[in-house]
Amino acid sequence: MQLYDVGYGTAIVLALIGLSRYRKLSHELRFFAIYLLVDVLVTTVQFYAASLHKNNLWTVHLYLPLQYGFTVWTLSYFLRADSIRNVVRFSIPVFTVVWLVVLLTLESLTTYSTFNKPFATALMILVSMITMYSINRDTTLSMRYHPGFWISTASLLYFATVFMLFLMFNYILAISQEMLGKVYQIQAVIGIVKNIMYSIAFFCPFHSLYGKQVLVGK
Repeated sequence: MQLYDVGYGTAIVLALIGLSRYRKLSHELRFFAIYLLVDVLVTTVQFYAASLHKNNLWTVHLYLPLQYGFTVWTLSYFLRADSIRNVVRFSIPVFTVVWLVVLLTLESLTTYSTFNKPFATALMILVSMITMYSINRDTTLSMRYHPGFWISTASLLYFATVFMLFLMFNYILAISQEMLGKVYQIQAVIGIVKNIMYSIAFFCPFHSLYGKQVLVGK
């Protein structure tokens, strides 16, 4: 069994946790649970296409604006300042327009994304950092009780790893295919860690809608 298979399994478990606790979750975590379910469905399509030895890169391209939108909107729930939250949310339609223009002019559905994917990843890193800073500044709770902390930290860890791998891709490929395979295994491990951290958010006793802390039932 490959680490990617384990990562896929943890993603399924994570989505099931979100669905099983859906009625007990706060508004922002319900939205997050829906995102995780969509993510599992897309990953399933990717695995199925790969099993048939067919090109599945088109799913990466088409899913990207959804992934960006879901991630950024989820993180925006934990931002206290209205102005920052509005800017973060406005970035979604702006990115979608950029994504579409680049896809129609510079990129292809059958090849790796050379601009849209790293651009989206860099933006998600930035929003994750802003969210972490906002939570650390505004919360009066221990960080481990704050779902936004777990979500933003896991997102930052995962997307920063993906971005670094993109920057190193050509260099690693020039060394050997074997080395590239090992690097992707590292990404798979980070993905598993991300899913575990995401799952913790579903069990936090507090939620923070627009930075206002509220105790919710377990």
